[in-house]
Formats: sequence, structure tokens, C-alpha cells
Amino acid sequence: MSVTTRLGRPGLRLSLGVAGASVAWVALYWVNEPFWTWLIGEAAGLDLESRLGSGVWFFFYDTIKIALLLTGIIFVVTVLRSFMSVERTRRCSVASARVSGTCWRRCWAS
Repeated sequence: MSVTTRLGRPGLRLSLGVAGASVAWVALYWVNEPFWTWLIGEAAGLDLESRLGSGVWFFFYDTIKIALLLTGIIFVVTVLRSFMSVERTRRCSVASARVSGTCWRRCWAS
């Protein structure tokens, strides 16, 4: 059996893609701090203890970290939403509106 035959199934290809993306995300998150420490501290020659060096390091480190976290959260939410049908979402939102409406009326009635 060839590689293309084994990878021809859409479920397997999707699983391998998700696994590969997850490994890449974890690797990028893990390497983020040492990379910026090396780039700002050693390659650029800024002192990481100074205000300028620590500010530049913090900006780049946190920007990438926040982008990675947002990407991870969006991915997880998208996967979770794919398991939820439109009808179930409508039922949940109607039930939520009833509960919040009841709470709102009770709060204003007292």
C-alpha cells in the first residue's frame, strides 16, 4: 500500500493536519521566549536589563504570545462548534434568553 493510498482518506488527512498544526503551535509557543531573548539580547546587542531592551523584548515576546494564544483559542472554539448543530445552538440561545429574561424581570420586580 502506497503513502498516497493511505493518506487518501479524508479523515486521516484531516487528523494528520490537525496533529501537525498542533505540534507546530506547541513548538512555536515553547520556542517564543528563548528566540526573542537570543534575538534582542545577543543578535541585536540590547541589554535585557535596561528599560529599552526589556521593553523591546516584552513587546515582541508578548505580541507573538498573544497571537499564538488567540490562534489556539479560535482553533479550539471552531472545532467545538463543528460538533454543535444549528438547531442545538438555537435551542441553547432560546433557553438562555428565557433564563436571562426571567432573572431580569425578577430583579426589576423587587
